[in-house]
Amino acid sequence: ISSAASDVYKRQSEATSDIEGRFLAMESHVSLLIVHILRMTGDKIETVKETASQKLMRSFSRILERQYSTGRSLSEYAEALGVTTTHLSRVSRTLNHKSAGQIIQERVLSEAMQLLLHSDMKVQDIAKSLGFSSPAYFTRLFNSKLNQTPKDYRKSRARGPEETQRIRARGL
Repeated sequence: ISSAASDVYKRQSEATSDIEGRFLAMESHVSLLIVHILRMTGDKIETVKETASQKLMRSFSRILERQYSTGRSLSEYAEALGVTTTHLSRVSRTLNHKSAGQIIQERVLSEAMQLLLHSDMKVQDIAKSLGFSSPAYFTRLFNSKLNQTPKDYRKSRARGPEETQRIRARGL
């Protein structure tokens, strides 16, 4: 396999894996791709300046990726970044069309979906590992956002008879 093909394969496996830090790694790959495109087109890399808002969102993304499972509140993230919750949410809405709170919630739910599909963890253990104070609150939030309980989500997406059998055997 050529070096370029090997790099593409590594990036694809990074994107489909469930290892910690995969989003940060993918963000880095995208940055490298942008640099490569700029070099190919002859554009000056130095002219691409990051705004204060973009820097804030990048910092927020990095902290969120490291700490999404701690149950941190929006105000704790804002404090760590040295800004108010209002400012963080305003910048997030401007750049992402979502509030910072929504981004936190989506990241936690994304991890919950991965754990439901790719682990044998019980729902209550998943809730605890993601910083929820109660499995019932986790289930209510999951159900309100995805219109199904975590158990139903897991069952509806079971892959093949082996996984279905494993889920039934565990009573999940």
